[in-house]
Amino acid sequence: YAFEEIVTRKVFGIEVNAVIADTMVDAHLLDARKGVTGLEFQSFEYAGVQYKNMVDKTKIAQTSLSRLGKYNALDAKYTLLIHSDQCARKSKSMRVASDLFLRGTHALTDLHERGVKVDMDELDKQEKACAKKIKSCLDSIRESGLLVAGSDEELEKKLRSDDGIRKLLDGRGVKWDALTTGGKLSVDAKALQGIVAHEDTTEEVAIFIRNLLRYSKLEKMNS
Repeated sequence: YAFEEIVTRKVFGIEVNAVIADTMVDAHLLDARKGVTGLEFQSFEYAGVQYKNMVDKTKIAQTSLSRLGKYNALDAKYTLLIHSDQCARKSKSMRVASDLFLRGTHALTDLHERGVKVDMDELDKQEKACAKKIKSCLDSIRESGLLVAGSDEELEKKLRSDDGIRKLLDGRGVKWDALTTGGKLSVDAKALQGIVAHEDTTEEVAIFIRNLLRYSKLEKMNS
């Protein structure tokens, strides 16, 4: 409920009262798989309905109030339905965890609203150190010879291309155990780690993937 809490504070100057559960938190407790915890998926799973596409969130101002009202009513209806089902499925330990995360969400909302003091000199120091590590990682990837690129910018562009990575690895006989929901070969961190651990993966490919994973982690830290 973090979003609702922030909006209520900013628009009305009050906090949301009597919050007893957060269906998103409980969805993660019951099944934390990627793509199954959102209200859109939950509504379809429990009630077989799909209504999220009835409103284009980028064009709220152009959407009629009657349509927005129906959308919000459906949100409330299926959130309550999902909550009832979650209550029946949660174990005692899950209820304890749910209460803990709910309090944590409130604390994080306070943090979001107040902001965090930042030591700009230290931040600059850490950014430079991270950039240096990224450069070293790119040099290692370039030395492997698996990806050919002129500048670091061109190399980074290729590293961000999931289809490019799939094509590169598939061309070297890599054995995949994971697929995306769309049926493509998965190149997320878990899938790539599985490839490294596969007995048929060559050392050359394993080193490349380790550097790719390291680069992805550093890039996220530096963004």
